[in-house]
Amino acid sequence: AHRTSPFAQQPAAHIKLAVPVMIRYHVFFSFLINFLTSVSSFTFVPPPSCHDLGAATFLRTIRRGSLLQAVDNHDCENIIIVASIDGVVLDTRDMRIHQGIQAAVDTWPHLSDLVLGNDTSWILNKMKALSHCMRTHVGYSHSCDYALLARLLLEEQLLDEGRSSGQNGKYASRFHPSIASCESNVAEKSNSNPNASSSINGSRPLTVGEIGVNWSDGACLSETLLLRYNVDKKNPLAAIQESIQGQCNTHDEESNIMPIPNDVVSQALSKCTHGLILRVGHACDLQMIQSCLQNTPLQDIPVVSTVQEAISIPNQTCLLVDDSLSDMQLYKQMLLSAPPQSTLHVIHNSWDSLRRAKVLFGDYIPRRHGKAKTVYGENQQLSLHLWSDSTSIALRNSAEMDPWTNLMTRQDLMDLIYTGVSAYE
Repeated sequence: AHRTSPFAQQPAAHIKLAVPVMIRYHVFFSFLINFLTSVSSFTFVPPPSCHDLGAATFLRTIRRGSLLQAVDNHDCENIIIVASIDGVVLDTRDMRIHQGIQAAVDTWPHLSDLVLGNDTSWILNKMKALSHCMRTHVGYSHSCDYALLARLLLEEQLLDEGRSSGQNGKYASRFHPSIASCESNVAEKSNSNPNASSSINGSRPLTVGEIGVNWSDGACLSETLLLRYNVDKKNPLAAIQESIQGQCNTHDEESNIMPIPNDVVSQALSKCTHGLILRVGHACDLQMIQSCLQNTPLQDIPVVSTVQEAISIPNQTCLLVDDSLSDMQLYKQMLLSAPPQSTLHVIHNSWDSLRRAKVLFGDYIPRRHGKAKTVYGENQQLSLHLWSDSTSIALRNSAEMDPWTNLMTRQDLMDLIYTGVSAYE
């Protein structure tokens, strides 16, 4: 019988294997050609505001896959942006620190011996490191908390008795005074109270980390110091505010540290076509803020004193001066006063303020859009953003990991202003 050689069957096997592969390639290339043909006939027209975007920003927004959604929903969504003047538009930290130290000396005159004529770089460094913890008391300037902190740091430093002065360590060299300054302070206290050294034996000053953790939470130092540092058995905030008010009335560019405006942010905010409300913490700060904004695109924006005035005119830009409400109460009123189906974007440099505002969400949790419904208003949505430029890495990480808050950079702000879409949509 004739036997078929195995070599004769090999070409047929190759043909059987090659046919499916050829079919797959044919189907793939046919699909690719049809897809490219359909894409080439599609013309994408961006919204008018997107023409002001740079190429990098525009492509970055497209990569997020959200610009098309923003174009579709741009006309049916009312966007209101609420930004804090402190930290977002103006860098007021150095001014707040100097106001706080001066207010502490004016309110408690015995502190002048600990400040005047001595090395003050250590207390400036400590107050800068703790500036993110400072709270705003309703009805008072944001600088009042800095005054409480200044007295705490000055009195705590006396407990060190010079043990950390002149050290080359990373902490001691930044957060403790020089040898001469520390020796003079200890000598002054010893002369005024000979038994002082025995009363503080074994004591040490609180560290920056301990104060930061316990300022608003834990030991609640901010509330405790209001009782400990009373003025004639009364709340010291009124006396501190009087000193700060006097400093603001005599404010000029030569005698005070002027806040530095953020030129990039000011330029972007001036082109905002949505509702833009810039929150001024206290009425005494208004003159200083208007002076700092003189040479910026925001120099001519109107000033309003109530939430209703700020919301009444759609898509207006204004300065809101209302120190009778806390941040959370202000956001609540905005949600109640805003038109139905509005989205309130809050931008703040205080992590503590944003944490307190999370209760406005109720049981709603933001999803991939970075915003969620609230329990106030008619289908109102809220999005909380921590401003990244003036916050520490630890706080930025906390904002990103928290389900109710977001982190906002300059680029994210420009995306929100020009396209109406935040980085998380």
